[in-house]
Amino acid sequence: MPDREIFAFGQEMRKRRKAKNISLEKLSELTGISKRHIINIEKGDANASLELVVIIMKQLDISLDNIVFSSILDEDQKLYKEIIIRLMKFPVSDREIIIEMLDVILEKNKLLHQHKTSI
Repeated sequence: MPDREIFAFGQEMRKRRKAKNISLEKLSELTGISKRHIINIEKGDANASLELVVIIMKQLDISLDNIVFSSILDEDQKLYKEIIIRLMKFPVSDREIIIEMLDVILEKNKLLHQHKTSI
């Protein structure tokens, strides 16, 4: 797995394990994977074989799409959060102007795209 997916899998694994109130020791018992290796997988410091990934996913009810798409969504969510944090520093009237500016930019891009496709 690429580094991003390894990290995403570890994050999802830890989140799901905690949500199910499963200790590291218990997950180790259920999966036959050492506690140290589980910790390293959760931190993204170790890569798990496909066999171990399947075992962990079954024990924690994790779906593959959660893993693959969570890393993509996380990047977008970080960006959205940063945008919101910055917008909240403006008064409401300025936020409304910023939204209008975004609408103008979107319309401009739409027109440019239409022009390019008509050529």
